[in-house]
Amino acid sequence: MSSTNVEFGYLGINEVHPPQEMLKLAVDAERYGFDTIWLSDHFHPWSNAGTSCNFAWTMMAAALERTGKARVGPGVTVPGARYNPAVLAQASATLGATYPGRFFLGIGSGEPINEMAVGSDWPRAGKRLEKFDEALEVIRLLFDGKFVDFTGKYFNLRTANLYTKPSQPVPMIVSASGPKSARIAGKWGDGIILPTGTEAPVEQLKNIILPAFRAGAEETGRDSRRMHAAVHISVAYDEDEDKILSTREYWNHTVIPNLMNEAVSDPRINEAKGKLIDVSTFKTHWIVATSPDEHIKRLEPFMKLGIDELVILSTSPDEEKFLRVYGTKVLPYLRETYGNR
Repeated sequence: MSSTNVEFGYLGINEVHPPQEMLKLAVDAERYGFDTIWLSDHFHPWSNAGTSCNFAWTMMAAALERTGKARVGPGVTVPGARYNPAVLAQASATLGATYPGRFFLGIGSGEPINEMAVGSDWPRAGKRLEKFDEALEVIRLLFDGKFVDFTGKYFNLRTANLYTKPSQPVPMIVSASGPKSARIAGKWGDGIILPTGTEAPVEQLKNIILPAFRAGAEETGRDSRRMHAAVHISVAYDEDEDKILSTREYWNHTVIPNLMNEAVSDPRINEAKGKLIDVSTFKTHWIVATSPDEHIKRLEPFMKLGIDELVILSTSPDEEKFLRVYGTKVLPYLRETYGNR
């Protein structure tokens, strides 16, 4: 892919950690060697037991101010119901101008738990992707152009212009879980972030999703070899597996097949469904391990894909311990072994 040095990202969950705690973890993630900090952008938490649901754009600005070199961006934001894509372009350009080279725009097509809560419908997947495709085109036009007129099926621009522009381009990293969304990522994005788990195992990433990403880039005359490829992986670490599994209730429902096709905006419904998920099912979707060596072993197949970045979501019972162990044991080994390609 694009770079010669593999990077590591930390996905901070605004629905689990209250604002000051989330900011402390962002600072700690940088201190322990994470290169990027992705902050979740949700209106509702996944489950009703979530302690918070911080507004991501406030948190990103604060995290950028409190850190010194880590790049920060949403993991991921959604154009459409909550944000007009032109407003996302403006917000991104402003953060890019304020913190040159340190803000990236992570963007995806959304989840019903957030979009329906603010009054949007939840159409079939094909229509959602059609709208997403158009929204990314709008953002790209504003990023790349001056005054823009655009008439689309879902969005319109009337002589629109970003007057605050960053000195360095803001990279747009597009979330994709299947070949159709990967093709859209290739068309408009500067990179792609891919999910893992049974939804997208290593072979599917290698043989289906990444080729679709490259094909999308070719549609708009872009070189996918110069574009950023990231993989998102969910892990949980502690020396005591029982402690690890004590945190799973909040996340249980996220392993339900076809979750994104269910028109649900109430976290209490997800929470109730999650109670039906057993431990073995949960452990097939998460890297649940009690030793750094086991984490390394299970991360290595993804490193061998030749990716540019590994983005880690942790549901560990002690997040500070997770950052310390990864920063002193897991990341150094992975950097040394796979860092230069």
